[in-house]
Amino acid sequence: MGGKKICNEFDILDNALVMIAILGENGRVISWNHAAETITGYSPKEAVGTNVIWKKLYPNKGYRMMVTGRIANILKTKNYFENFETTIQTRSGESRTLLWNTKIIQEGGMKRAIAVGMDVTAEQEAKSFRDSIIENANVLITVLDPKGTIQVWNKAAEIITGYSADEVIGRKDIWKKIYPETTYRHNLTQKISEVISLHSKILRQQSRRKPVSSGSYRGTPGKFVLTGCITRLPLEETSPNKERQKRRLLHT
Repeated sequence: MGGKKICNEFDILDNALVMIAILGENGRVISWNHAAETITGYSPKEAVGTNVIWKKLYPNKGYRMMVTGRIANILKTKNYFENFETTIQTRSGESRTLLWNTKIIQEGGMKRAIAVGMDVTAEQEAKSFRDSIIENANVLITVLDPKGTIQVWNKAAEIITGYSADEVIGRKDIWKKIYPETTYRHNLTQKISEVISLHSKILRQQSRRKPVSSGSYRGTPGKFVLTGCITRLPLEETSPNKERQKRRLLHT
């Protein structure tokens, strides 16, 4: 029965969809599952029996020392680590981002570490892509938490309002600055509770008013996304050429 249990556990580890390595002293690999081979490109035959695999996965000595140093610091206070993010280099030279979790087990009177690596490369790339779109969008985009605290304030938000991200993120008093009239601000906040489209006038940092068309929707649970764009530039901000064109049209 004991042998069958060990075989079943081995099958579970080997067929898991995440990278699993069982490690002995000094990071020596004892077991290397199928997902580990798929993610890294290195077979169990190449990984098991030594700790050389880590030099292959972390070929840059400085980065490898930084990773091992951080692991050592974590293990000073506890005998495991959670969601420890590193970037490995696969056999093909591709970079993959892994989140590591470990657990210490006893096997035959010996301490072993089970290291589980989840490949989050696709998620990280998608997040970077979304962040880039938000940051470089031509419309004001801000993300609020349930208490109204600003979590995201993109470049367009800085340009339209005159307030930088450093002045806004982590705070919620920006609304009193761009909507200084209490009644007007209260009416707007009452409307921004559903998926809506509305028009408002904000007060920029330089005390200039700008008409803004806004839309809002609830994003992931607990977050609220507000977007806005300038619908009409004030007369003093229109270019001289456009003013001349307007006068020509009026006199024709």
